[in-house]
Amino acid sequence: DHNSVIEEIDYNLPVPSREEIECLICWNDVDPGDAFSLSCNHFYCSACWSRYISNSIKNIQITCPDPTCNLSLNSSSVAMFVDDHKLLNKYRQNITYSYVFEHPDMIW
Repeated sequence: DHNSVIEEIDYNLPVPSREEIECLICWNDVDPGDAFSLSCNHFYCSACWSRYISNSIKNIQITCPDPTCNLSLNSSSVAMFVDDHKLLNKYRQNITYSYVFEHPDMIW
């Protein structure tokens, strides 16, 4: 979906001023330092982000887990949560293939 905005997870976003934040996937209360969001403020714990991204890695565009949100993660945010180098390389390869496919006039 080319209408979505691609952005990086911002560590400087204001985290709700609570001792714990409820992850919107697992519903666990997590330390604010372990909760991450795009500018949409849909906070998820790092474990859920990691699982979600790993399960979505085949997609060229990985969006916020909230189904009503159209914000997409940039590749550095994806890399933040993927420890498996093969999986990360597959994601990067898919992005490259997608770009080449969308730009057939490009000369290498």
